[in-house]
Amino acid sequence: MAIPLPNLDDRRWSDLVEQGRALIPLYAPEWTDHNASDPGITLMELLAWIAETDVFQLNRLTDRQKHRLLQLMDIRPSPPQPATVVVGLRVVAGAGPVSLPESLDFAGARLDGAAALLKSTGPIDVAPAALRAIQRREASGFQDLTAAWTRNEAIALFGEYPRPGAEFYLGFDWPLPVGAWTQLYFFIHGALAGLEERRRIQAETGADGALRHHDARVAWDYLADVGGSARWLPLDAQDGTRVFTLSGAVRLRPRQPMKPTALGPVSESLCYLRCRFVQGAFDEAPRAARVLANGLELVQSVPVWQSWTLARGAVVSGPFTPGQATGLQLKMQGGEISELSVDDDPDAPRFMVLGYVAPTAGASGLLTVQASLAGAGSGEPGQVITLARSPLVESTLRFFSLEGTRWRPWMRVDDLAAAKRADAQVLLDPTRGELRFGDGEHGRVAPAGCLLFAFYESTLPAPAMAGVSGIADTPRNRVLLADPGAIGRIAAGPPIELEAARPAETLGHAIGRAIESREARLRAVTVEDFEALARETPGLRVARAIARPNLYPGLPCVSAAGVVSVIVLPSLPASRPSPSAGLIQAVAARLDRRRMIGTRVVVSAPRYLEVAVRARLRAFEGKDKARLSTAVAAAIDAFFHPLTGGPDKTGWPLGRDVYRAELMQVIDETPGVDHVLSLELVAQGCEPSCGNVCLQPTWLVAAGSHEIEVQ
Repeated sequence: MAIPLPNLDDRRWSDLVEQGRALIPLYAPEWTDHNASDPGITLMELLAWIAETDVFQLNRLTDRQKHRLLQLMDIRPSPPQPATVVVGLRVVAGAGPVSLPESLDFAGARLDGAAALLKSTGPIDVAPAALRAIQRREASGFQDLTAAWTRNEAIALFGEYPRPGAEFYLGFDWPLPVGAWTQLYFFIHGALAGLEERRRIQAETGADGALRHHDARVAWDYLADVGGSARWLPLDAQDGTRVFTLSGAVRLRPRQPMKPTALGPVSESLCYLRCRFVQGAFDEAPRAARVLANGLELVQSVPVWQSWTLARGAVVSGPFTPGQATGLQLKMQGGEISELSVDDDPDAPRFMVLGYVAPTAGASGLLTVQASLAGAGSGEPGQVITLARSPLVESTLRFFSLEGTRWRPWMRVDDLAAAKRADAQVLLDPTRGELRFGDGEHGRVAPAGCLLFAFYESTLPAPAMAGVSGIADTPRNRVLLADPGAIGRIAAGPPIELEAARPAETLGHAIGRAIESREARLRAVTVEDFEALARETPGLRVARAIARPNLYPGLPCVSAAGVVSVIVLPSLPASRPSPSAGLIQAVAARLDRRRMIGTRVVVSAPRYLEVAVRARLRAFEGKDKARLSTAVAAAIDAFFHPLTGGPDKTGWPLGRDVYRAELMQVIDETPGVDHVLSLELVAQGCEPSCGNVCLQPTWLVAAGSHEIEVQ
């Protein structure tokens, strides 16, 4: 029985006409003739007929047709996404440094108690050192951040208002291995510090490797043992955090032994690393939510492997060494390999051999490879095969058929509508792990009897990970590890989620995403477009952006046709936020790629006019005059603030004059003030005035040193 299609709207023609007629008195009260003879009613009936026809046609759309429509907008439902977690590794007591390669399997457990495997995303040298202390040093001296770090509080690495010269220190209980890369993982606080923001930056800049901060620069040192005395020496460093603006790893390598020393308020002698803020500027103060020694990213996605039986007396030629990738030629009978040889064809797929036991005349053998035998072709149109483990990570799938002695690669596509008879293309349902072949007209049919092989990674999209115990004892690990004994020498801390797992996107959600993409600002046309695109520049923390058309910053009194000035403000410095040269350049590059032809975009910093207030006021009886004077000055500062001030508390409007009457209201609304006796405004470079202060179109107000006298 066919599933009935959804009814998007059950209103009929008469319902639509009556609803339209009922709205006439609301929108056109002067329209009093509602009879069918009225031309307006005739047009309404025609519109109702068109609307009913459109609703009927929409109700006939199937899910397959909706997928086709989404493809026209270059949108397809997202496949399942694996979770990414970070764990801190440690070596067992008494063990030395352990080097681990990339793509190791780690054993974990999900929240529902089920076992799960995770894959490491990179190599790591696990040092036998534990992080014991974190300190910061600014102009005021050292500050111990260890207690806040152990409570998992976000710590400002270079202070609340970082300036070049600020430093932070990491103290370890054991020297880091000389000549080895030790990996520290920094979880950066904030919504724009995760993997999604990293992808946005890569898409915007086209960078594939390490991302470079647009302005700030840091340097790493370590306290080395030089002739028995402690001396700071530079470290070899590889920064994956974009100068502490993205969560990521920092890899450090000392070239000489470290010297344990007591430093700052921490009395314990530790081996210290130092990170110095040497030049540039941050858009906002970088904060670390967590810092892990030997931190390693793990993704809940592991390559699928299988063991195939070699029949007794099977014809085998060629070496099959575990740990090597080799091409294969094989024949199967009764589910067992009867013939096996090496294929030197460069176009043949390479199988990673994980284990090999040669067959004999009296005993069968075993071949373990990092691949999956998906089945055999039936020669029937529209054949569907199901992979051994699902869901799978769609981007990792490679699919081949062995037709006689020829290997044929198959391409995964979203639709077979444009496929021709000879096109080796398949459809994939990553959630169910199903592969669908063509019907012979649209897409090639898998020949009868051919062997089908799949290379892919499987995942478990839900629920989240509860714990990670350590390196798993799997055939892959026994091949990848130079010393298999390392499996028992590494322990892992609790996993910290970096990116949650997501199931496959539903069709309804994809349709909603298509609607959002239609409304997205892709081009800079209106003033709102310029401001939104500037604020959303990947990798930047633009707190405020103001666009002014027909205005050039250097010529405020001239109407500059075709010019759009964009004033950008970060969060720092606190009292007078000013963008760095790198921030201005990044915003200008983004807007230049999205502006209309013939439009000139000028991105610049605001100019601040310092304004101070001299006021005499009378307080209510019993009020502390000194505290009231301080409170009034703070209220004026808050009113002038470029990010949170102004009449609407959304930042002082660009180019808006300072009105004496508004300041009197601000002072009068301060608790404890009875009334204002006198008020003068002192603009920078001007004499005190009882009038207003005028600003140029690209100026903002900066609070000066106020003089508040309380009587």
